[in-house]
Amino acid sequence: MGLFGKKGQPEQQQRSSSVGGDDKVPVRDPGLDPQDPRQLLFGLLHGSGISFVLNARVDVGRTLQEAVRLAPILARSSHLGRGFLRMDADPQTVWTAVEGPSGSAVIVFGSPESNTDLLFQTVFKPFEQAQHPFSCDMVFSGSTSPNLAAIINGADVAPAWEVDPLHHIADPAEFPTLPASIRRAACGWERIGLDLYKRQLQDIDGDTVDVFLGLNEGRPDLITTIGGIAPDGDLDRFEPLTARGPYSLERWDAAVVFVRSVPLGIEESQLMQLSQRLVDDLAAGLAELGKVNAPSLPVKTTVTSLWDRLETVPAGAAPTRQIDWPSSTADYTVIERVRESVPEGTSTFESLDLLAQQLRAQRGSGFEHAWRGAGDALLSPSWLTFQSAAFDPESGRIVATGHLNHEVWDLSPAHDLGAIDGRNGFSFSEQGHAGGVVWPSSSLYVGSTRTGILVPLDATLNVLTVDLHAVTGTIAALAHLGGSTAAVFLFDPSGERHLLTVVEDISGNEPIRFSGDGEWLLISGSQASTLVEVATGRWLRLDVGNAAWWPLGDSSLLTVTHDNGTATPQIFSLESNSYTRTYPQITLDVPLLSSFPYTWFPAVSPDGREILVQTPAGVTTEYQSEHGVGGHLARVTLDDGQGRLVGEVFLNSERTLERDVREARWTGRPPSHHIRLVPTLELNPPVTEHAYLDPGRWADEAERVLVLTLNKAIELTKEGKDISHLVPEILAALIPIGCNGDIWERQSEWLVGLQQSTNNLVANGTITGNAATAWRRYGSAIAAIQAGRLELIDPVTAAWS
Repeated sequence: MGLFGKKGQPEQQQRSSSVGGDDKVPVRDPGLDPQDPRQLLFGLLHGSGISFVLNARVDVGRTLQEAVRLAPILARSSHLGRGFLRMDADPQTVWTAVEGPSGSAVIVFGSPESNTDLLFQTVFKPFEQAQHPFSCDMVFSGSTSPNLAAIINGADVAPAWEVDPLHHIADPAEFPTLPASIRRAACGWERIGLDLYKRQLQDIDGDTVDVFLGLNEGRPDLITTIGGIAPDGDLDRFEPLTARGPYSLERWDAAVVFVRSVPLGIEESQLMQLSQRLVDDLAAGLAELGKVNAPSLPVKTTVTSLWDRLETVPAGAAPTRQIDWPSSTADYTVIERVRESVPEGTSTFESLDLLAQQLRAQRGSGFEHAWRGAGDALLSPSWLTFQSAAFDPESGRIVATGHLNHEVWDLSPAHDLGAIDGRNGFSFSEQGHAGGVVWPSSSLYVGSTRTGILVPLDATLNVLTVDLHAVTGTIAALAHLGGSTAAVFLFDPSGERHLLTVVEDISGNEPIRFSGDGEWLLISGSQASTLVEVATGRWLRLDVGNAAWWPLGDSSLLTVTHDNGTATPQIFSLESNSYTRTYPQITLDVPLLSSFPYTWFPAVSPDGREILVQTPAGVTTEYQSEHGVGGHLARVTLDDGQGRLVGEVFLNSERTLERDVREARWTGRPPSHHIRLVPTLELNPPVTEHAYLDPGRWADEAERVLVLTLNKAIELTKEGKDISHLVPEILAALIPIGCNGDIWERQSEWLVGLQQSTNNLVANGTITGNAATAWRRYGSAIAAIQAGRLELIDPVTAAWS
């Protein structure tokens, strides 16, 4: 018959196809989804020429029993779908049972292909023998008697095998639509779907709770939501709740639901009792869970020196992740990445994934920013990307700004480029490769080559560039606030942060550098520079750009000036406010790019003999016009101006993988010279107020990192593996999230639930060893946020197991 795909007649034609006589009325069109059983019922009544009906103002169970008694042939049927059955003796004949507020009916649909003689002999004639309260009726092309129409209108299809004589037709525990007995019990509930009802109840705590009644994988269940959970989160934290009764836990998308089955034949009052007990047991169980293994606040360290904490191994401890730094000392380091230069439209996620894998196999890093030493030696670990880094070989101290790579989350290294250029949030998703972070903020990292430690110190800032004053162990950081505004921060040797001043007109690639005596900071732009006094935060803007501290004299800068396609190093005196020396113009082993003849951001060697500069030289004008160009490192001798590019510009013969240097600096300590300013250079007072100085400013970025990292920690825990190496970033990310009320509100239910479940698993011995220590640290950090004691969260502590 094509029953479930057959169209009914047009509405106007349906109304005109009546049986005749004033005692017939059309069955009402419910106007529902075509696959809704009620709409299918309407279509069959109108699409069939004649339907035979046994009906009564009783429940459908009694009507079904009477129908099978009168017409035993109906018992030999099979389920066709959605509560409709097919007679085994006549497969072209379909029948069903319905129940509504006005009564119930068993309807057998005749069709042109049906065995008419069989139907009359085995169904219609027996139905005519029915006694009160049952009656036999017919529907002709959708029209019937008013009494029968009243029963059908608003009725639901009822699974026939709920009734004992028909249990054999299908699994009596599974239904395509809600059984009639349960619908009757839910008569006082709000119907919100075909097989879904809702009721609001108050639990023992007085809280209003939504309880749902519906089909759950074919079973009638009572359901209420417990809380949110990550897509791959663990349900174990709620498991004790099931001990209070015949309950189960299930995951519905990002929620956990508390479930109890509903027996057939239940009465309205019994359904209410079960529902009330469900919400009360849930409230009581959640209260008990909240008291179990409540984590304590983190213990504040008694070691006052940040560097002592990094350079000294605590008794009985080991690094949670140890980095094998290269044994040879580099005289300079660079931060660089690889640019892909291919025709527009040819770069895809798949092509980038392949290239990134090849680059990582050959060089240890892909498209992300990497920290390298002389000779192209990789310094940064593969799981971290650096934007800026300073290293003191004498002490082994490291300061850097960066963020996790996608390797940590087992995502393709193509996402590392997508994080830089934004494709993670746009075209990669369109190509079916969602995931990864987009333009992530960079945290401040500190480390030591003596112990192999590298941990985030501050994730509340988006740090652009850093420097380390090696003699005092003081850290400087230029942090982006928004637009062209940044802030200069100082971290003293204890690790405590101090705001010096807010600065404007920052493009984002300016280096920040200590003077040799550590008393001044220089922020060098391409056209102008900013001096900041470390002791006071007072500042001064100089009309001298492209500058660096000069190590061979007091109060001096080296700058590279450009004029008519030439680049010339000069010495500028802050004491006289004038240029005091000019070196020979720079001549490289390749010509400067005619369309872009510049060298940027000079870095002077400690002995004052050489400079490192960044330049676009090394490519053709045509290449630069088509693809843009990165920065290439050049090493120049000041006395004669002769210089050469360091390393090949391109990493492949096709010239599509180009080096792009972001930062270069020498590692040796410069001499200590005093800085004196000419009296006419007046210092401005520090700017210490700005709306974007809020510590929750970068919580959005921290949230993405936290969710990815916690989900990875959950995955590793399920596999019985350690997660200690992830905890420093987890703790660091929790601080800005704890400072941002909106994001904490959005994530707190999941984060607190994870805290409770992992504490339970540690307490019952499911999680042991270093993983247990790691999860306890996480739990204590959540407790610190709840207590308003964010200052107690200490990522450095998590460097040691």
